[in-house]
Amino acid sequence: MSQRRLVIMLMVLFGGISPSLAQGADLSGLKFCLDPGHGAYPTIKPFETLINLKVGFYLKDYLETANPDTVILTRTDNIQNPSLSEREFIANSNNVDWFNSIHHNAWQGVSNYTLVLYEELSNGQPQWPEAVTMSEIMGEDIWHAMRTTTWYARGDRSFLGYNLGVLDDLQMPGELTEASFFDYTPEKNRLRNDDYLKMEARALFTSFLDYFGADPLTTGNLSGIISDAETGQPLNGVTCTLFPDSLVYITDDSLNGLYIFDDLSPGSYSVAVENEGYMSDTASVMVAADIFTIQDFGLANTIPPTVVSTVPDSGDTGVFVFEELVINFSRYMDQATTESAFVIVPSAMGTFSWNIDHTQMTFDPDEYLQSHTDYQVTIAATAEDNFGHLLDGNGDGLEGDPYTFVFRTARLDTTSPLVFAVSPANGADDVSVDAVISAEFDEFLDPTTIIPQNVILRDGNSVPVARTFDYQELGTHGFIFIYPAELLNPDETYTVTLNTGLRDLFLNEMDQTYEWSFTTSSQSYQFTSIDDFEDGVSPWWDPEASGSTSGTIADSTTFDTDTSTVNPTTGSTASGRLDYEWDPGAPSWLIRVYFPPPASDAVHFDTSYTLQVWLYGDGSNNKFRFCVDDHIPSTAAEYHEVSQWVTIDWVGWRLVQWDLGSDPVGSWIGNGILEGTMRVDSFQMTYHDQGGASKGTIYLDDLRLARAVTGVDDQGQLTHRLPSTFQLFQNYPNPFNPETNIGYQLSEDDHVRLRIFNVFGQTVKTLVDESQAAGTYTVRWKGLDDRGLPVASGVYFCHLQVGRLAQSRKMILVR
Repeated sequence: MSQRRLVIMLMVLFGGISPSLAQGADLSGLKFCLDPGHGAYPTIKPFETLINLKVGFYLKDYLETANPDTVILTRTDNIQNPSLSEREFIANSNNVDWFNSIHHNAWQGVSNYTLVLYEELSNGQPQWPEAVTMSEIMGEDIWHAMRTTTWYARGDRSFLGYNLGVLDDLQMPGELTEASFFDYTPEKNRLRNDDYLKMEARALFTSFLDYFGADPLTTGNLSGIISDAETGQPLNGVTCTLFPDSLVYITDDSLNGLYIFDDLSPGSYSVAVENEGYMSDTASVMVAADIFTIQDFGLANTIPPTVVSTVPDSGDTGVFVFEELVINFSRYMDQATTESAFVIVPSAMGTFSWNIDHTQMTFDPDEYLQSHTDYQVTIAATAEDNFGHLLDGNGDGLEGDPYTFVFRTARLDTTSPLVFAVSPANGADDVSVDAVISAEFDEFLDPTTIIPQNVILRDGNSVPVARTFDYQELGTHGFIFIYPAELLNPDETYTVTLNTGLRDLFLNEMDQTYEWSFTTSSQSYQFTSIDDFEDGVSPWWDPEASGSTSGTIADSTTFDTDTSTVNPTTGSTASGRLDYEWDPGAPSWLIRVYFPPPASDAVHFDTSYTLQVWLYGDGSNNKFRFCVDDHIPSTAAEYHEVSQWVTIDWVGWRLVQWDLGSDPVGSWIGNGILEGTMRVDSFQMTYHDQGGASKGTIYLDDLRLARAVTGVDDQGQLTHRLPSTFQLFQNYPNPFNPETNIGYQLSEDDHVRLRIFNVFGQTVKTLVDESQAAGTYTVRWKGLDDRGLPVASGVYFCHLQVGRLAQSRKMILVR
């Protein structure tokens, strides 16, 4: 097509468009300049060039129904391509009241949010405060109309790091709208529909009416997306009929499933949709004036359901006797008829569970299956999908056939579970006093055997340490996590004992006790909290809000507050939960969870610190790193520095840290050198395309700075080294019956906890739990527990905790 012919066609296309009048809406005396971004078709962003101009013409027509003084376009065809300064000159020379630059965004084909940018000064303040208000109105209105994932109104310097050339010399308020992402395939398909572009223009028009206090539109808009109910694929060629007006809309051939009825009088309507090969559907809707009403449809196809796969596969041998049976169907199944159709031979009783889509049914036997036995599972032809179609068991396209699969169970496992790895490693020294202790086994364990008698932690005096447990599974391995109830003592050797009472799912116990030891660091640290997430993840940005995030599935990648998985070493009650999903076909992958100022400016630091965060790993083999800004108060992107990537090859809590003074600097935007004053910029993740999981969840808690100290800190305060006059004396008498005296001395005022433990690390009696002044104390224990009942003869341990310091003594009660 020649350029001349393209210009003529656009003039014909837009010349006859006239949106319904907004009765009462009045923008008299106001002048507007509309700037359809780009131009020079087809050399510069051809698709965006076309749709920007279409929206501009539609918006011009809408505005002119409200009697403005002037509406000017900076370009009127797709061949023109004014420079940024020329666009500003058009607005300034015509002395307009408002400027709006119309754009659509693009980034790796995975995002689809609405962004409105206004001019921002170097001090972070808006050039035009009015533009902030308008940007917020526009962002929300466009989001409602186009149903993007979310909306943002941001200053250009804060979001981009520089001022937009099309805004920086304006002599009136203005903004640049990025309504949606034209490289996100579902959205690009919708943007091919002119009625959809007209909806965008209508949203911009309502924003102008709202901001300038004009009467709102007296008509409404009804739209929706019609998709396949099972696959979610938008459908072409669907006939939509709107009653009582008998208006007809047929979805186009661009795989967007869109139907749109515009300029409707407020009231009650009925929408009927039908398409060949699908069941018809009808819905009643209420249309209100000045509102975008949404009514989607999911049409069920008439193809009967089939069995897609099973676990185990038909013909499998060596199936574990405790294994669940999983049947995956091609579509949403009716629970009652499908469970009734399930038959297993030899017979086994069990319970059923379903995934949220009801496409996967799981049968969990109440007892282990028989070992070394042939089983046959049948789903009878009476199983129905959610629309009443019977099962097509043989896959011939006709309903009413059963499906059968067979498998053989393994011989009974008689091998004891073995410890595969431990952390901290045996013999490790310089271990953090708030370490999480873990043991990895070569198979799954019976969780009911993970109890204090079987998992024991003792200090250097062989005194059991109070602790809690967590058990997780990854792949074919089981993991025990041990969380000490208090900080460990500095410069002390601890021993972990795993007793033979631990067993696997086949009831095989460990064949021998397993022990290992480690020593805590003698170094003391000061900690400075940056964010403990106790007040939630605000103001951290959602990953998709950062322009650096790429290669993700937007709807499945979020950062939110979680209260169920928290750091047990600090008494936390909330953490940050990062759910993510990667697009394996993307050219690159990065998640950036941005920590913006002023929150990030609350704590500045230098290379004398170590940056730490507790991370609950998902064993995904994806990677995590820190990002900081150096050269504060300068904030240019070139000052982003990152740590080396850390592979998340563990499950459970682990302390991830970056020694800013000695650890290597990673590679991203900065120069690879940490210089000047720093602040936290973000957490970052990337996809490991050689074995990383495509989706997962990690948790982050207690982001902080650690700094080694000796003697006194910078403020002259004593550090947390053990004071020479802090002491727990041996009880007397010892052995004793029925009571004994326990003495201790404090060198300074502090909170004191004095407790008695049995050999299993369980608290028997709390004698002191209060703040006390410096001095010498004696407490009598009468051999009673917290319920006032006499305890049995045996070995007990007296444990004194003063702030972050602790000592223990062994005592013997002889009845």
